[in-house]
Amino acid sequence: MAFGFPLAIALLAIIWFVLKKIFPPEVEGISGGKEFIQSKMLNLGPISKKEKLSATILLFTIGLWVTTSITGLNSYAIAMMGAFLFFAFGIIEWEDAQKNVDWDS
Repeated sequence: MAFGFPLAIALLAIIWFVLKKIFPPEVEGISGGKEFIQSKMLNLGPISKKEKLSATILLFTIGLWVTTSITGLNSYAIAMMGAFLFFAFGIIEWEDAQKNVDWDS
């Protein structure tokens, strides 16, 4: 994992440039695209505290998944910790989890 991950990232960047040379994009851009995206982002407003906390919990959970060989934690336990943190910090409520998750399967 320690050797493969950086190698995969480097090869991904290399193949991106090679493919762009072999198959150049047919369209340079979308007219008015940047302005449209900027107007939509202005309508969203600043990032809320819950959104920042959600991103932190997700990055923490992904970090634990990537380092399972180092931490020795089971991937199921890591998923449960991430879910627990969402409930503990009040990002989601149990009613939302009951309503929006199919518990029958």
